[in-house]
Amino acid sequence: MAVAWVISAVDHSYVLQNSIVLKTLIETAFEEAELNSPFTASTPFDETWEIASRPPREGITHLLAINCEQQIVGGFFSIDTKCISENSDAECGWFFVMPDQPAYLRKSIALDLCNVAHTLMRRAGYQRVVTMIGTKAGERFLQRYFGYEHQPIESEENRCVYDLRRKMKNSATSEAGVEEALARSLV
Repeated sequence: MAVAWVISAVDHSYVLQNSIVLKTLIETAFEEAELNSPFTASTPFDETWEIASRPPREGITHLLAINCEQQIVGGFFSIDTKCISENSDAECGWFFVMPDQPAYLRKSIALDLCNVAHTLMRRAGYQRVVTMIGTKAGERFLQRYFGYEHQPIESEENRCVYDLRRKMKNSATSEAGVEEALARSLV
C-alpha cells in the first residue's frame, strides 16, 4: 500500500510566509485536546511563531506531513538539528496531526513525524531529548511508542525525557524513508 502523505522539512521563512494557514491548522488540531497546564489551544502556534520570528539560528527545522491532495495533515515544529555542545540535550516543539484524519492514519502520520524528528536530532549528535509535553494524548503517545519518561522538575511539571540512542520503531518510515523525506524539502 502506498503511503498517503510525505514528510517534508521546512525552514522559518516557510512558517512565517504561511502563518495564517498554519495557525488555523494548529489551533484546529488542538481545540479539543486535553492540554497540560499551563498550555492553551493557542500555545502551540504562539511558541512556533516566537521561534520562527527570532533572528534565524542554524539548526532549527520544522516538518510537515502533506497528503496527496497537497494538504497539510500534520506537523512537528522547532526541532533541534545542530548540536551546540557535546553534552547538550535536544529540545523540540509541538507536533500535531489533523483530527479529521482516520485514527489509523493519525497514528501512522505521528509515528513518521516523530521518527524523522528523532533521526534529525540523533544525526546532529544529541543523545537525548528533554521537552515539555503539552497534551495528555501527546504524552501517552510518546511514552507508549517511543519510551519517553515523565521526569518533572519543580518549574516543569510536564517535562519528559527520551533516549535518542534507541532505534526507530513502529513506523513505515525506514532509515531510507527518512533520507527520502529529508531530500524532499519544501525549502
